[in-house]
Amino acid sequence: MAVLASVGLLPSFDKSIWRDEGASLYSAHLSWSALWQQSVVVDRVLLPYYALLHLWLELSASVEWARTPSLLAYGLTVFLAGHFGNRLGGLWCGVLAAVVTATNPLMIRAALDARPYAFATLAATVSVVALIRWFNGGGVRWVWCFSLAAIIALVLQMFIVLAPLSVLVATIALKPRMFRSQWRNLTAPIGLVLAVVVAFVSTVASQQRQVAWIPSITAKQFARAMVGPASGNSLDGRQPIYAAVLLLLALITSVTCIRKWRRRRLRPPRDELELFATCLAWAALPTAALITVSLVKPIYVERYVTSSVPGMAIALGLLTTRAFSPNLPRVSLRSRKIFSRAALGIAVLVLVANSISVSRSVVENIQGAAQYLNYHLGPNAEMALPDHSLTAGVDYYLQSNHAIENSWPEKTKQLYIEGFDLLVNPQTLASAPDNVWLVNDGSVQGTNGFIAALKQDGFVRLNSKLFAGLEDLRVEHFRRAKK
Repeated sequence: MAVLASVGLLPSFDKSIWRDEGASLYSAHLSWSALWQQSVVVDRVLLPYYALLHLWLELSASVEWARTPSLLAYGLTVFLAGHFGNRLGGLWCGVLAAVVTATNPLMIRAALDARPYAFATLAATVSVVALIRWFNGGGVRWVWCFSLAAIIALVLQMFIVLAPLSVLVATIALKPRMFRSQWRNLTAPIGLVLAVVVAFVSTVASQQRQVAWIPSITAKQFARAMVGPASGNSLDGRQPIYAAVLLLLALITSVTCIRKWRRRRLRPPRDELELFATCLAWAALPTAALITVSLVKPIYVERYVTSSVPGMAIALGLLTTRAFSPNLPRVSLRSRKIFSRAALGIAVLVLVANSISVSRSVVENIQGAAQYLNYHLGPNAEMALPDHSLTAGVDYYLQSNHAIENSWPEKTKQLYIEGFDLLVNPQTLASAPDNVWLVNDGSVQGTNGFIAALKQDGFVRLNSKLFAGLEDLRVEHFRRAKK
């Protein structure tokens, strides 16, 4: 199932770069010294990922190759979720856990993105699985595995580490005696991960402006945020199918389990209830923590809770297999089996169909904009690319180096990846050609000032070509009015 899910994403593997991937490509192509210099002022939290990508791109500079680690991590995460679900709740629990993980929109976007989220989610999943193995009676070596994998998740994407930390809190609450009896052996691995978390957060705290773009949570956004890892879309929430299917399935199975419990047909052992509670903590606590902090300082973004997806999938698998277990009256066993399997089959088909739609959706169509520029740029024209990430994306499709011919002059030293790059002074405006093509996705502060400077110098906006995606991108054509 993991292999099929990964292969199923290959038709979408070459879709357009978006600005965050442009930032990855730009940073990964810097020299080691330049990359370190950049991390001093911006994106220190992503320095380990950029360093790994720098080495990876030595073999190939294609965006498909840059996305390959994410796809491999996605496949391994699906495998782990299914395998662990099978271990905890049996075959069908594992199957459902794998399907729910594989079809999750956050997981699919992470798999097709040259960013660290899929990689960090794999590390977090390994960490949680190791801790639960210890929870089930494994040796202290599993706690060391938890600690090391959690540290890897932390340095790849800081917020992803909330998943293993949430499970740690849940296990301490559920098994306090177990922790007290083994505290001598647990102090070193748990102390190590907590010390590294504190040190890493302290190191990157000075770069809080990197999350300054995240909006405050309104009542509507709060309702969307509560969906957490079941989010239908990692960017705009316009695809609610996944969340709706999971909510309906969870509602039906919960009601069924409650009815069976009231009729004394369902009495799960304490160990099973503790495992279910642990998976719920894995699924829900990271979202709750980010939302709580966001009430003071906005930091919640759906992709930051991608690591909760396997926990949600396994919890739903455990709940479903218990709801549809065969300890029912013989007279209705056959009909109930047929109904439940048909319902699950329909749900799986809907999830798979939705995942195909998600995988084909383009976040930001930089490829289309680059092709449009390549067709329209003439000898008396320049394109204006406001920041490093857009420049790297357009560069990639124009098959040129960072210094593009027919490009508006840029600042010689700009360490901020998403800082405004374009020179705006009387000399630059006076020497500009009569036609300027501006790539504008609305994300770069300073772009409106650049447009105002063009208009003040006699340029008129002739047209604006929209390249639709989950986030719209425009190429705006300005021409100098004849005197």
